[in-house]
Amino acid sequence: MDTRRKILTQAAAVRLPAPVTLVTGHFELLRADQLRELESIRRRATDGALLAAIVPRGGAIWGAEVCACLAASLRMIDYVVTVDHDDLEGFIERLQPAEVVRLEDADLGRLRRLIEDARRRKIG
Repeated sequence: MDTRRKILTQAAAVRLPAPVTLVTGHFELLRADQLRELESIRRRATDGALLAAIVPRGGAIWGAEVCACLAASLRMIDYVVTVDHDDLEGFIERLQPAEVVRLEDADLGRLRRLIEDARRRKIG
């Protein structure tokens, strides 16, 4: 399966049939705890699609396109869209999802912990 077909424009994402569960995040790296969280969200979204909104951040490790491909490769995610932080609230209003799960802060926390762990290992 070509997972790039799961990557939608915002206009196409808004036309997805309801109900849609939206999970937002940076999706720069994937850790086991994040995958478990996404699986849990997927189980709650049994009646509809799970749409991942990639919210790019300045200074990111990967560009939005790479993050979108990474998210699209996950079997629990049905569709992926990229939405700038400043446009996110408007996109959510247009989409009217059944549930919104915001993971941007958790993604940043995971990245910080990874960097701290790498620094400790380098020093130790």
